Amino acid sequence: MFQDPTRERVRGQTVGDTVTTAGRTDDAWSFVPVLGGHVSNIFIDHPAVWLPDVGEC
Repeated sequence: MFQDPTRERVRGQTVGDTVTTAGRTDDAWSFVPVLGGHVSNIFIDHPAVWLPDVGEC
């Protein structure tokens, strides 16, 4: 994965497994093309559970 904070494009979001860490819990997952798969939004540095202006996939 990435060593440091990195800006990457997100292509879409979907409901997935629930993840809990650092007092946060959510089930939103984003497709990140550079990774070739989905990553839990809990690991994306944004205050919203669901990223604004990113559609479903």
